[in-house]
Amino acid sequence: VSAMPAHFTTAALAEELEAGDLLRLSEGHPAAHGHASEASSQQSREAQLEVAAGQGAAAEHRIEGPMPHRPPVAPSSIEGLPKTLAITVISLNGTKVASLRFPAHNTVSDLKQWLECLEGDNSLGSHRLVHGNTVLQDWQSLSSCCKEEDGSCVDEEVTLICVRMRRPAISRFLAESYRQMPNAATALADMVDGVLQSQHFVSETARPRADALVMDLAERASLIGWLVQAFDVMQFDLFLQFSTLLTFDRYCACSTSIPDSRSLGHALLAALHIEMKLVGGNECLSARWMNYIKQHPPYEGQLQEILEKEREVLSTLQFDVGTPTSLSFFYNLSLRQRPALQDPRSSTLGLLLLHVALFDVRIQYGYSHVVIAAAALSAGLGVCEEPETRREELLEDLAVHCPYMEDAARLIQKCEEELLASWMQCASGQSEWSEWYVSVDMRFRHSLY
Repeated sequence: VSAMPAHFTTAALAEELEAGDLLRLSEGHPAAHGHASEASSQQSREAQLEVAAGQGAAAEHRIEGPMPHRPPVAPSSIEGLPKTLAITVISLNGTKVASLRFPAHNTVSDLKQWLECLEGDNSLGSHRLVHGNTVLQDWQSLSSCCKEEDGSCVDEEVTLICVRMRRPAISRFLAESYRQMPNAATALADMVDGVLQSQHFVSETARPRADALVMDLAERASLIGWLVQAFDVMQFDLFLQFSTLLTFDRYCACSTSIPDSRSLGHALLAALHIEMKLVGGNECLSARWMNYIKQHPPYEGQLQEILEKEREVLSTLQFDVGTPTSLSFFYNLSLRQRPALQDPRSSTLGLLLLHVALFDVRIQYGYSHVVIAAAALSAGLGVCEEPETRREELLEDLAVHCPYMEDAARLIQKCEEELLASWMQCASGQSEWSEWYVSVDMRFRHSLY
């Protein structure tokens, strides 16, 4: 088993076993030898000789250094196609990158990982392999490269063009941050684009509509003010606060009737208990919160009702909880910003504006969470007079999250103006949320003024 590459999947292993390639897997294991026929062992030896020949050919080109483990041997069950392909990889200017023999049933991703080992280049995840006029996808089988459109086999020799793609700036930043751990840096840089886009997709799928929140919004604002105060006393994490409010609002958006204040309070605490459990390994945190609930109004003595409401919230949301919030995207977009900030208050002001958005559902759910986060951070950069390049970087990182968003700069500017206007009204006592904004102002006063 130790001879198999790290990326070798269980499905590929099953194909190997079905094909009878047990030679290297079963050495020294008498029971396994009893199951491998002489014919299958002979097939395995022939396949290994082919791979060995390919490794010898690979040594002819410019790649130097120790050879990695051999790629998995092609199963003999593929009919009408060669077991292995003689693959030549060239760059755009025609320079030969690699020449090797590779199993036809393996994927493009397998070949790219193999090339990484050969070249000692850990950035091939940002490359694209092109055959003819077609960009090969990572999940595609290499056998598709030697087929005509009608499915007939063309040739065992394939030439692929390797095109280097420029990584997004946030990917390069992460790779540089973890340069002392090359494997971790490569993994982060390769995955970050997909992870951030998936976060945005999940957030948009779960984001409730502002007009669907059928409740007394003043009562909701009072609950937010109470929660902010409680989190300050308990010194709980901000991520937990934002996740709790999102789960609470999603539950309320699914309600068909207007809940009373008692039911709203129970739903908020039920959402908090749910999000606490997702954090994991925080029994002490949960116990502290339970003691706080028992001793402080207005929910002392109502623990059983809160737990029953928790089951109702989970059932209503079909156990789909723990979705990304505007704070999640705020920290994503701050990754490159924070080390370069001239005034650390710009990031703090952005966090304050995120809290202001929580009170106004028209802002909080009228825009994508990633747009709200970008607008809050942009407003902080502008108020603290950070260089214009910081905003340009912000737009670059926003495009990684949502590459197909149209007119993103205009959306951010519009949301930013609404956030700043709402903040000024709350701070001056002219907003309907001013009474409950006080708790937010107290949280950030020492950091900003």
